[in-house]
Amino acid sequence: MSYLNIHKALTQSVIDLGLGLPIANENRDFNPETDGGNNYIAINILYDDQNTVTKTGLDDVDGFLQISNFNKSSSSVSDMYALIDTINAAYPHARKIASSTQTANIQNIAVNKRGNINGWYATDITVYFWTDIPRA
Repeated sequence: MSYLNIHKALTQSVIDLGLGLPIANENRDFNPETDGGNNYIAINILYDDQNTVTKTGLDDVDGFLQISNFNKSSSSVSDMYALIDTINAAYPHARKIASSTQTANIQNIAVNKRGNINGWYATDITVYFWTDIPRA
């Protein structure tokens, strides 16, 4: 259950930040207009190829945790920048985030402001990670 444990570890790490914002995440009913208020985040975890590391059954997986922040258009940008600073401080290079026996190792963060989308100003904070997993 390596991929599930990676998902659990990274999702819980965002919840543990206690941001006070509604969170839209995978396989959850979420309507931005009724559940999002004026500011919410959406989290997604995406993976790259699983690459062989050793002949004895260990593989390497890179991926990223994407935390997308949505603010109602025309609202102040100060909340968005405060969120970026909080996430940047919470995910420093070499931080280890674990669930069960699986550990995700944080590499770096990137910020991409996508602009106005359907009345929401969208900003993506991408947290890159790598992990070793046992080959099935």
